[in-house]
Amino acid sequence: MITTLDTLQSKVNTLEVSIKTMMDEMKKINAQIEIEQDKINAATSWNSFLKTEIRTALSDYPAVESITNMVMGALEVARRNEDYRALIDIYRRIGCRQDVKLRQFVKLVVACDSMKFYSGKIDTTYSYGRKVALEHLVSSKKSDIKYAKLCPECGSIAQKFWDRMKEEGLV
Repeated sequence: MITTLDTLQSKVNTLEVSIKTMMDEMKKINAQIEIEQDKINAATSWNSFLKTEIRTALSDYPAVESITNMVMGALEVARRNEDYRALIDIYRRIGCRQDVKLRQFVKLVVACDSMKFYSGKIDTTYSYGRKVALEHLVSSKKSDIKYAKLCPECGSIAQKFWDRMKEEGLV
């Protein structure tokens, strides 16, 4: 009877260790889920901000909704692929070649968006070359935004973006 109790106690101890291990793993998973949820919420909030600003800035364009949807769609692709060259086609499709104001505005949006989504990605897991390239990209975009703030046309819009990014701790 004592060996049965010892065996039973041993199994209970093993079960307690297993449950503790599972609980620790569940805490890790929940923490990771919260991080991902925060990223989704931040992106959603940023997307809402961008849509509002694009619509406001381009309100005098007849196809403002179409332009907004195309730019936002291209930004989603660019973020997913970590490559903002996806927006090159947008310049052609919405007529940025003929309209300097529209081109500068889209450049400003791309600069702010790439700063937002690349700033948090520079970490030690990247190779040295990739890390340096991302740091250069972020500093270059930051400079573009600073110069856009000086423009009489884009200045007020660029200031709104700058203030929002400052609020989020990106600049």
